[in-house]
Amino acid sequence: LQTGNYQEVILSFMNDENRRRENYYRGTHVHFTRFLLVSIEKFKNNDRTIDFTELDHKGKLIWQLEHVIPKSNFEKKDSDKNKLGNLTLLHRDTNVKISDETFVEKKKVLLDKDESKFYINEVFRRDKFLKSDIEQRTMDLQLELKDIFRKLF
Repeated sequence: LQTGNYQEVILSFMNDENRRRENYYRGTHVHFTRFLLVSIEKFKNNDRTIDFTELDHKGKLIWQLEHVIPKSNFEKKDSDKNKLGNLTLLHRDTNVKISDETFVEKKKVLLDKDESKFYINEVFRRDKFLKSDIEQRTMDLQLELKDIFRKLF
């Protein structure tokens, strides 16, 4: 990410995805996952301008990763909880309010929030989102990233 070369980062992603990453929420993967979700949003947002680099008064990013289905709904070793398809971006204030709520409760809170309009948060427009939906959403997001790659290069 520090190279400033978007093509290089996307190529790295494409190569990394060939290894079937299971945990998008571990260590430095959080930054990369955030980059991927921001990239999708930036390319699909219908010209809305959102500053995903905005910092709070302590210098921390205000847009954070959040689990669609809370981590507490998974067994400790369940790899689905940290797959790309179970992650999204929310404003920190929203994230704090709903971090361990059910999908249905998160959906209710997001109805009044700006981030409910995000392309990557379309998942919250569904009636339900189950563990069995994570793999399909993962594949859908990966296809979006590949489409971005094809358009750019």
